[in-house]
Amino acid sequence: MTHPLVGLLGIAIPLLVGSASAATAGDDFVFARHLDKSAAPVRMKADDDKEGAAPKLKPVFVKLTPVETDPKYTRLASALDSTARAAIGNIPGVTVLRDDDDAVAVAKKSHKPVVILSGKLQNMATSKDGDQVEFSAQVQYIIYRIPSRDIAAVVDGGAKTRISAVQVKSKESRQQVEDDVAAAAVESAARRAPAALLAISKH
Repeated sequence: MTHPLVGLLGIAIPLLVGSASAATAGDDFVFARHLDKSAAPVRMKADDDKEGAAPKLKPVFVKLTPVETDPKYTRLASALDSTARAAIGNIPGVTVLRDDDDAVAVAKKSHKPVVILSGKLQNMATSKDGDQVEFSAQVQYIIYRIPSRDIAAVVDGGAKTRISAVQVKSKESRQQVEDDVAAAAVESAARRAPAALLAISKH
């Protein structure tokens, strides 16, 4: 299920290495950053594109590693892992491996692409503007090919929201908003993962 903040607040603008692209006014281009220069860049589906326009993946296995967080936000790690597992698992053609699955063994046995997604909560910030408080979060997922373990792509995601300061006076209310924004950032990245996985599955 898409997080309620995603779509309205999700922001992800991964950088492209090895080729250039310019977006004119009115265009909405989002790319995965392909560190493998042999892989041509793939245009990703914008948030307002029709579902039918999404790229069709060949079968690919994905192993998720525990998301890294600053010690201050360790409490978020488990929830973010669950959010990532659900979001990535909903991508057609993707099979998310169990925590105890051996990715290398699966790659050898299945003869299908296997990748590891290693996530990190890069930033969690708040800023006050008058009677409003803005919460923002940024995440990054590095995608490794298996068994070579070379970096195939990097996908970034982010989310932010503004809330009345009155609504987040308590520690509990602030943490709840942080939880929601961090989860939305993970889903933002997950929405942009199919293009990167598509490029990987073709090699």
